[in-house]
Amino acid sequence: MESYLQPTERCIVTTRRHWLVPLIAMTRGGGMMVAVGALTFVAPSWFLVQLALWLAGVAHTGWVSLCVLHWRAEQITVTDRRIIRVSGLLTTVVEAVPVAEITDSVLRRSFLAHVFGYGTVRIETAGQDRSLRVMTYLPHSEALYRATVV
Repeated sequence: MESYLQPTERCIVTTRRHWLVPLIAMTRGGGMMVAVGALTFVAPSWFLVQLALWLAGVAHTGWVSLCVLHWRAEQITVTDRRIIRVSGLLTTVVEAVPVAEITDSVLRRSFLAHVFGYGTVRIETAGQDRSLRVMTYLPHSEALYRATVV
């Protein structure tokens, strides 16, 4: 992340989305694997049916792994001048919003967000629709919100 900062820029917080993001993907994947496992025993022992179930399990495991890798590759940094999100597995995507262009910001935390320590920050800029408009599952959402209210 340091390579994307300007020499005089001061980093306030660097984080990735909350650990619940890959956990939700793993939970979905676990449910799918339970269903595939149950169908393996219930379905007829025809080779094509068993092969299709096995391939569905492998594909779903790959999807869960991809979700976890995508979560691991994404970083959000708040500096004294910009909010920067770096993401991408094969191609790196760097998105930045200057703090001076932010006209409005909203911090939303539900009851579960308070319990688990994350929040959703909505940022609005003047005249442009930015890709960093809504950032969900942020563990340091208060720091990001405070940086946008300058």
